[in-house]
Amino acid sequence: MAEIETNGLLPSDPIVNEVTKPGLKRNAARLGTDTALLATMQRWIYVTKTVFYAMHWTLVRFARPVLITSDHPIVLWPATEEPRRPTAGTGVGLLNTLEVRYPLTSHLCLLMTWRNEPDALEIVAGNREKAQNINGFTKAQAEDEWFYLPGTTPPMPDEHSRLLPMSMLLYPHYGIDQVNRSRRRDAAATAARQMQREPLKKNPTFIGIDITEKQPN
Repeated sequence: MAEIETNGLLPSDPIVNEVTKPGLKRNAARLGTDTALLATMQRWIYVTKTVFYAMHWTLVRFARPVLITSDHPIVLWPATEEPRRPTAGTGVGLLNTLEVRYPLTSHLCLLMTWRNEPDALEIVAGNREKAQNINGFTKAQAEDEWFYLPGTTPPMPDEHSRLLPMSMLLYPHYGIDQVNRSRRRDAAATAARQMQREPLKKNPTFIGIDITEKQPN
């Protein structure tokens, strides 16, 4: 497995961590044609899917339709930040995340982390606190619009609240040290660099990460 440079806090990878909104804008500025831009965006999609596919997945389910979504529903939480106010992301790279959350429906949210555990078979029960946490950042991440199921009243946090990452609420021993030591993360970086060099295909396949040995949380 290729080594990743270390900056003292987190290993960095310029190829993978370029997959941010500012990074894509910089690439667009360097490219001269729509065709070249489209090909580059497709390649970044390959990298993003590879990284997300490699992460540890946990489903959080709510008994009632309490979750919102938006025109940019995927929230990346910087690994070096713990409690933070519900604000939009700052362009953190894919590998420098503590967690990624994606509200799939009004009842269900996907939480992705760098835990070395095998993917959770159980579905975690959500509550009002978790719904407020998810909704606050989903709303803040919206570029123009956010949405919820008509007839419902989604719970929202106070805009000045400092909220913990969902991963630390569910897994108390999870944090930046676990991210730094994550075999998943190292393997994801290697796979993403490999995918970034792959030629574009009509039906691409993505590299899976097999974590079979149970590790401490």
